Amino acid sequence: MGQVDGKVVVDTTGAALGLGIVDRLREMHWDVEQFDFAGKAPSEEGARFANLRAWSYMQVKRLVRDRSVALLNDPLLREEALATRYTISGQGAVQIGPKKQLRSRLGRSPDRLDERCDGPRRGGRGGDHRWEHGVPRVLSG
Repeated sequence: MGQVDGKVVVDTTGAALGLGIVDRLREMHWDVEQFDFAGKAPSEEGARFANLRAWSYMQVKRLVRDRSVALLNDPLLREEALATRYTISGQGAVQIGPKKQLRSRLGRSPDRLDERCDGPRRGGRGGDHRWEHGVPRVLSG
């Protein structure tokens, strides 16, 4: 869960816990936005990305590369970004590697990275990131 432009953003991917949180926050009159990484990428670029997760990760990568976002000195976030891999499908769509494999590489869930990748869809900064560019098929390296 994070906050962007006065909204509380809740990850509802898989919907196990997130939807209950969304419901409760709305009952309390909070401005809440659901973010489902498995959802579709924005229509203008949808064919280039397998899902919203791939689109948002690559948007944040671009923002960092272009120096459009602030950098945060966070070793855990950097580790998560460096451990993230992607492939290009036969249809040419970017697909972020399975989260299960990422958790296995890290020994934990990439929660900091996920939380910071929910902003670009709304035109926000996408949080603070610490990525570098250059290594193919790796978000940073």
